[in-house]
Amino acid sequence: MGTKVKKTKKVTGCFLKFGEKQHLESLLKKGSIFCRPMHYFANLKDENFIGDKYETVFAIKNILGKIEYKNGADFKPLYIGPLQQTASYFPNQICGNLFCLYFHDISHQVLDVTAGGDIDHIKEWVILIIDAQEFKNRIESALKFNNMEFESRFVEYEDFSKYNGWKSQFKKDIGFTHQKEFRFWIKCPVLDDYSFEIGSIEDIARLMKSEELKSMGFKKIGSDLKSHFEKQNDLRSV
Repeated sequence: MGTKVKKTKKVTGCFLKFGEKQHLESLLKKGSIFCRPMHYFANLKDENFIGDKYETVFAIKNILGKIEYKNGADFKPLYIGPLQQTASYFPNQICGNLFCLYFHDISHQVLDVTAGGDIDHIKEWVILIIDAQEFKNRIESALKFNNMEFESRFVEYEDFSKYNGWKSQFKKDIGFTHQKEFRFWIKCPVLDDYSFEIGSIEDIARLMKSEELKSMGFKKIGSDLKSHFEKQNDLRSV
């Protein structure tokens, strides 16, 4: 049986991966891809930035109206609401691993990775991957070679305080909209970290300090839509 893959549309733009310098250097020079289990992100405390308590939730039900209960023999009403019920994978249940990236659409020349977030919580170093589609292709080729079942696409954002229904691994709360996230979900056979290498990406990526992104601008080169970056003050019409 071949590897199960769900096809996605062509990705035109840039990926951004924030992290510790030594880890990003490994990604740049070796193409080291490190994927955490979904439980890891669900258990993180910094829920507004990397951690997400909904990550392992697969169903949500919101009860927006208040509910009346009878309180013992005196029948006094109690009003409670709104309520939210969720169904989640058990802590020891395998539900897949994630590799997550910020995305920048090059049709928007101004890059803002902090909108809706806090600059103090963004890591000091970042890899700017200037050809998102090529990077995606390389990861998918490696996963297919390793015979791993996976899916890769953009995250969809919902207001979980009003949402009712099944929640896939590609849905997140609107509080994370600023991330503009593209993610790889990998069906791993064990509940553990998963890593692999795709080779150097120095031909399509740059390592820099995150603060440098404030002065970056983007433009399209030719008809291939490959992204290119330069200082904002040096932007020229194309």
